[in-house]
Amino acid sequence: MRFLATLLWISCLVATSGNAAAQDYEPGHSAVTFQYLPNSDYETVIGAGLYSFKYRETGFYINGQVTWQSTSERDDFYESLNVNSFGDPITGYISDFVTINIGVTRSLGENLGVFLGVGYASIEGYAEMFDPLYILDSDGTYLVRESSPDDSGVNGNGGLILQLGKLSVELGYQSFVKQGYVGLGFSF
Repeated sequence: MRFLATLLWISCLVATSGNAAAQDYEPGHSAVTFQYLPNSDYETVIGAGLYSFKYRETGFYINGQVTWQSTSERDDFYESLNVNSFGDPITGYISDFVTINIGVTRSLGENLGVFLGVGYASIEGYAEMFDPLYILDSDGTYLVRESSPDDSGVNGNGGLILQLGKLSVELGYQSFVKQGYVGLGFSF
């Protein structure tokens, strides 16, 4: 999962570095957005995207989202334990999420564009456990790996980007998790 997150950030940086020059000879715009996926089933999920809109032509985009702090890196995560280690009760489940998408864009006017693409998504699950003796954590809550919610596969991605001067507002949807997201960024 860390590999996919790193790949996403590097791809956005590389794509951004060469895109500005291509825009000099024709009308259109590009946008960089920073995204937030509001969903209680996952830890905080953020993302970024690079979109190139061309006047009366098809453009391209790349975007992705990743859990802000991987659950496996938290202090209250115990890699060597599982849900059956001590018989402690499970109090909930959380998941880490990562996706990377590529696709096409199309301008619907001067200030509005749509995007549609496909990508790869992955979910890793964790169980929240409660230690009634407070040995493993000061509040009694700790995390262990739980593979039952794990899943990966093809993700459909689409949405709209509204350009308001130099500001870009994005509304998108990830089919793999059946969840919408919002983005805010800048146009150039």
